[in-house]
Amino acid sequence: MNASMKIPVLIAEDQEITRIGLRAILEQIESVLVVAEAENGKIALDLAEKLNPAVIFMDISMPEMDGIKATQFIKEKSPFIKIIMFTSNESEDNFLDALNAGADGYCLKNASREQLQGALNAVMHGANWLDSGVAARVLRDRKRSKAEDDKNWKFAFTKEQNDILELVERGYTIERVAAQLNKPLSYIKLELKILLAKLQESEQTVSLLSTLRHLKSIFESADITQPVKISSGYLTGVSLNDKYQVDEIIGEGGMSIVYKAHHKILNKVVAIKSLRVHLLHNSVVEQRLRNEAGLASSINHPNIVGVYDFDVTKDGQPYLVMEYVDGQTLEELILRETRLSPKLCVEILVQICDALSTLHSHQIIHRDLKSSNILLQSLNGRLIAKLSDFGISKCLRNKTDGHLTLNGEVLGSPAFMSPEHCLALELDERSDLYSLGCVMYQMLTGSVPFMAESALNMMWQQIHETPARLPFLNASNDVPPELEEILFNLLHKEPSKRFQSAEELKIRLQALFSS
Repeated sequence: MNASMKIPVLIAEDQEITRIGLRAILEQIESVLVVAEAENGKIALDLAEKLNPAVIFMDISMPEMDGIKATQFIKEKSPFIKIIMFTSNESEDNFLDALNAGADGYCLKNASREQLQGALNAVMHGANWLDSGVAARVLRDRKRSKAEDDKNWKFAFTKEQNDILELVERGYTIERVAAQLNKPLSYIKLELKILLAKLQESEQTVSLLSTLRHLKSIFESADITQPVKISSGYLTGVSLNDKYQVDEIIGEGGMSIVYKAHHKILNKVVAIKSLRVHLLHNSVVEQRLRNEAGLASSINHPNIVGVYDFDVTKDGQPYLVMEYVDGQTLEELILRETRLSPKLCVEILVQICDALSTLHSHQIIHRDLKSSNILLQSLNGRLIAKLSDFGISKCLRNKTDGHLTLNGEVLGSPAFMSPEHCLALELDERSDLYSLGCVMYQMLTGSVPFMAESALNMMWQQIHETPARLPFLNASNDVPPELEEILFNLLHKEPSKRFQSAEELKIRLQALFSS
């Protein structure tokens, strides 16, 4: 299997011999690629930010920063990275601390290859994994009396697992459980497999024995005793619901993959956006994709990438069908040219101002405006700029958008985020204008306003520091003073001191080259 189609895994463990052993076992799993190793929590934190792995196997006791603290920091910044605690510590306190920090699984270091693969299977499908030995111990330790048995034996299970158990106790079939919980059948099958492993290790009350017997019967009839294959999640060559044929990958991000595809009947070329496999069945991320479809499809503008369709495959994979733009991103153009001429910069900015004016008139804030989200194509000899990626956009009219942000999560790209965005304050259209200022700075100088080793340091700079004027003092600088003034107006820390609308900015830009 091609390395780019494997699941990227990071190992965080201070003992070299344990790292070697774990790596050897994981590399026996066909769909897994170990991308890096970290010998302490701080290194794990840095590698997680740079490599964005799908899964991290995290030891608890490590020097400089322990695994619990590293897990907490990683989950605050990248909540969709799956973290499996890999430890020899069976204490309930450590187990609870790990779960509270956001860990998705808890494995002991004496776990077999099958158990490690089971843990990977679980977290990659959006479920949780708990070593059956730890589960049994926790269950035993927490029992206080027979009267409390039926209440406490479910302690180590997630809410969804308890929901499944309750339906099983009521005699539901696996198909009925899936329908009742509105989950794919494959997801319920995986959860049942995890539940059975846990139940078999626990002390068996009369109620539990009854549940276990029924669970075994639907488990066997559902044919889920075979290992679940970890899918890479790539759709290349796949036919989506007999409508779209996926041709090739044209872009990848931390949360999604974009493909070039074509409609099988109309033969129209489109772009398909789908979630990475480790984000499947994550209700928050799936809702963001739906949110993107709803917001973008409600806008029809030549400088905004159009959205045509949204659907879900039979396997439960949601996807977005968009306009295909045959060109390059603004980021790619800047990397190739180093810096753009002031005239070309203004030509692109005016078009993005048009796009933002339309968005803001619909009370939509983009929240992730950056050079990689601006697509460029040549049409009839004219350069056309299009704004894309509305995955974290927010409609100010919709008061329920808050549920699409997880606790402690700040969404966006730090190099382009406004100070108020970095502080998680209420945003309005002026935040998008600050981000456009960061893009403008990058176009004129070849670099973003602030550079730092970590996202947190970059956000601190956005809040407290002033962008350097040094690039504009160079003897070869050809940026007109008026354009420089516009740029630093956009980059003002105080929203009230910036341009107040995209239309106002557009007028100033057009006046600059009107002659």
